Amino acid sequence: MSSFIDDIRQGDTRVFELDYGVGVDITNWIFYFILKKNLEDTENILQVAHTAGDNALDDIENGLAHLTLESTDTAGLEPDKYFYAIKVNKGGSPNIIRTLLPPITDPKDKVAVIDGIEIQ
Repeated sequence: MSSFIDDIRQGDTRVFELDYGVGVDITNWIFYFILKKNLEDTENILQVAHTAGDNALDDIENGLAHLTLESTDTAGLEPDKYFYAIKVNKGGSPNIIRTLLPPITDPKDKVAVIDGIEIQ
């Protein structure tokens, strides 16, 4: 459904690689994945935060982080289409949070959550 990220299947683990390039220090940056049913909702259906360096695959001195949705995060999602955002908080003063996806040219892009399939 989304033009920018693949659909999410209930119960699957999803990893978003965020690459700022060699030499960019992303120490203590915090990345967020957020799902909402409606843009005006004040509460999120899902919010996952990841501090750069917490994942063994991260290379914080070279701008590489991995934001992971665990299977436990996606298992309880109802099949539907959701507004989403991937955001970054680079810390510092002032503390600014910036949206990475969806792009400003398509702010109402949605991602589909699809029924999980259980094989017995």
